[in-house]
Amino acid sequence: MPASHRPDIELWKNRFDLDHPPDMDLFKFPLMNIEDLSKTEPFLLLLNSRARLEPCNFAYSDLLSTSFGLKADYIVPDYLEGHFMIFRDRSTPETYGQLYRIDEPGDAAEDPTRCWFAAGEGLWIMKIQDRLYKFLVKCCEKILHDIAPELLVPSDDELELNGPSLTMSSSVNSEGIKNLAIASFEELYKGTARTDFDHVASIVKAMQASAEDHLWSLRENPGYLSMHVKTAKDHSIECMPDLEGQRHPLFVQNKQDIFWGRMFGQVISNAMRDVDLFGVLNDKIIFLSRFMKWYEDAIDVDQDLPQLFGKALFQVQYFAICGSGFIAHDLQFQKTVFGSPPLRMNYRRVVPDPEEYVKVHIQPQIPEHADKVRDDVEHILEIMSDEKMHFCLANTGIVDELELLAQRQPAAKAFVSASVAEQISVLGTLYECTKHCQHFQPWIIGYEQYLLHHAGELKDSFDREFKHVQNIGKLDDQFWSYLAKIIMDRPSGSFEYPTREQRDKNSVEIMRKTEDIADEFWTETIKYMRRLAAVSPRVDKVLARDLKRTEPWIAPIITLPQSDSSEKGEGKGKAKENPKAKAKGKGKAKAKGEDAVLPSFDQLILEARAENEAILQKQKKSQEEQIDRVKITVDKRALKVFHATFYDENELYQQGDVAWKDFIHAMKAAGFSIEKLFGSAWHFKPSDPKTKETIILHEPFMAGKLSFAVLQHYRRRLSRIYGWDRNTFALAT
Repeated sequence: MPASHRPDIELWKNRFDLDHPPDMDLFKFPLMNIEDLSKTEPFLLLLNSRARLEPCNFAYSDLLSTSFGLKADYIVPDYLEGHFMIFRDRSTPETYGQLYRIDEPGDAAEDPTRCWFAAGEGLWIMKIQDRLYKFLVKCCEKILHDIAPELLVPSDDELELNGPSLTMSSSVNSEGIKNLAIASFEELYKGTARTDFDHVASIVKAMQASAEDHLWSLRENPGYLSMHVKTAKDHSIECMPDLEGQRHPLFVQNKQDIFWGRMFGQVISNAMRDVDLFGVLNDKIIFLSRFMKWYEDAIDVDQDLPQLFGKALFQVQYFAICGSGFIAHDLQFQKTVFGSPPLRMNYRRVVPDPEEYVKVHIQPQIPEHADKVRDDVEHILEIMSDEKMHFCLANTGIVDELELLAQRQPAAKAFVSASVAEQISVLGTLYECTKHCQHFQPWIIGYEQYLLHHAGELKDSFDREFKHVQNIGKLDDQFWSYLAKIIMDRPSGSFEYPTREQRDKNSVEIMRKTEDIADEFWTETIKYMRRLAAVSPRVDKVLARDLKRTEPWIAPIITLPQSDSSEKGEGKGKAKENPKAKAKGKGKAKAKGEDAVLPSFDQLILEARAENEAILQKQKKSQEEQIDRVKITVDKRALKVFHATFYDENELYQQGDVAWKDFIHAMKAAGFSIEKLFGSAWHFKPSDPKTKETIILHEPFMAGKLSFAVLQHYRRRLSRIYGWDRNTFALAT
C-alpha cells in the first residue's frame, strides 16, 4: 500500500523520472493509501459503508475513483467487443457482474442500457472490489482477533444489510464551520453520495450575485476598478523578465497603452464572463430543481427519467463541464496562475519573435531553493490549467486537492494569490455542479449515450447562450488600448480616488473628477462593446443600476456663540429670534432713516442655521426609527468588526483593515452558518428562515486582512442584500 495521499497524482508528478518506472497499481487503487486510511474518519466510513450496503451500490463510484488513470491512459482496460456486464441488483456470486452479449442480452434485456458497463470496465470494477473487500476482511479479522474466523461471518438469515450509517465527520470544525473539500474527501470513502441540487443551486445563485456585484463595483467605484487593474498587472507575464533577463517588447517599444489595454480588458472580460456563466447555469439548475420536485414521488430506478427531466439533467452537466473547460483552457488563466507574485520567480517569459508582443509563452526554471509544498501547489495548478489533465481530474476533485493540501500544509496558501484563488472558486463551483450530477445514479450513466446522439444540439445551445462572452474574446489589443487611453493619457495622479482621506473640498473635487473620467471610460466601453454584440442582456441589466456619485462639497456650518440676552431670555442652546422680526417691532423706537436690514452675511448664517436645524430633526427622526427596528445583538469583538465594515464616513481616515478571522467570527455571531467552499470562496447562510438569499464572500489570500476597498465592496453587498447599516448591530448584554 502506498504511503502518501492520492498516490496517482504523486506518480504523475514524477512521470519523467526514468530511473523509477511507474507502479501502475498506484493508478488502480488511489483511495487505498496509508496516509488517508490511518485517519479515523476515512477508514471507519469505508468499513461502515461497505458492510451495510451491497457491492453493486459502489460499482460506478469504484470505477470513477480510477478515472485519472483511465483518462490519462495510464490504465488500459481489457476490451471485449459486443459484450457488457450488469451489476445492479445482482447480489449472488453467480449473477454479480454477469457477462452478456449485446445481440443476445437474455434477462438483461429488461435493464436500461444506462445500467450496462463495458466488459473491460466491469472487469476493472471487480478487480478493485476484490482487493478492497479482502483488505477490509483482513482488517476485521485483526481487530476481532480473539473471535474464531468462522464465527465472524453470519449466516444468510442472520445477515443484516442497510443498517445505520456512520454520521461521524471531520468536515465541521469546533466552531461549526463546514469545509466542503473535507466533506467531499470523506464521501469518497462512503462510496455513495446524495445528490443535493438545492445546495448546488444556493451556491450558484450566490456566485451569480457575487459576479454581478463585482461587475457593478468596477463600474461604480473607480478605486475598486483601479485596484483590480493593478492586481492584473501584478499577475501579468509581460512584467516577467525573459530568458535573457530582458524586458517585454511592449515596454522597450514604448507601447504601454497596449499593455494597460490588456489589463483593463482582462478585468472587464472576466467580470462579464462570470455574470453570464453563472446566470445561465443558475437558470438551468432552477429548471432542474423544479423537475426534481415535480417527479420526486415518481422517480423509479427501473425506469428512465421523463424526457424533459433527463434533458435538463444532461444540460446542467454539459454546461458545467464546458464552462470549466472554457476558463481553465483559457491562455489568460495560465498566465495569471504562473505570473502570480508567489510563483513568477520560478518562470521566465519566452518570446518566439523579438518583434512579436502578442504571442507570449512561459518556461519553468529550476528554483534556487527546493520547497516541496510549493512544488505540490504548482503541480495542482498545472493540472487545472492543462487541457488534458484538467479533463482527467476535473470530476475527481482537483480543486478539493488544493484545499486538502492547505489543510495538511498551511504554508501552501502562501503560494496562491487572492486573484488566482478567486478564479479557482469559479472553477470549483462548476466542478461541484458536475459532481452532484454524477451522484444522480443510475441515470447519469446515460450521459455519454445522450451526448453521443445530441452533441450538436448541446454545442449549439452552449454557443447561443455564450455568444456574447465569445464575442468579448474577439476584441483585440487595438480596441482595449483605445479605451485604456481615456484613463492612462491623463496627467499622473488624475485617477486617484482618496476614499480613505477625511472629506474636505480638495478630496471631494479629486473624487468627482476621477468619477467623471471613469464614467467617460465606461460610456465608451459599453457603447463599442454593444456595437460588437459583446454585452449580454444579463450584463446590461447589471449596468443599468442607479449610479451613486460623490455630492459637491458644502463647507461645514460654523456655529456662532449665543449672546447674553439670548441665553437669559430663551435659555442656552436655543436659536436666536429672527433679527428682521425684532427690527420690525422696534421700528418706531429707531431713529428715522436707520437701516433695519441686517448685513447679508448674517442673513446667510441665519438661513444656514434653519437648514441645519431641519437636517438635525430629520436625523433624529431617522435614528428613532432605527431604534425601533429589531437589532442584531453581538459580542464586543463582532461589534467592532461591523462598526469597521459599516463605517462612519466622517471618520474614514481612522478606518483600518479587518482581519478575516474576526470577520468570520462576526458573521457567525450574527447568526450565519458558514461553509468553506473552493479557493477563496466562503458561503454564508442566514439563520432567519424568512431570509433565503445566501452570500459568498472571498477570503483575502496571503494578506489575511480585508483591505478598505474590499471592505467597502462587502459593505455595499451586505447593505443591498440584508439591509444592514451601522445601527443594525448592538452589544449583547
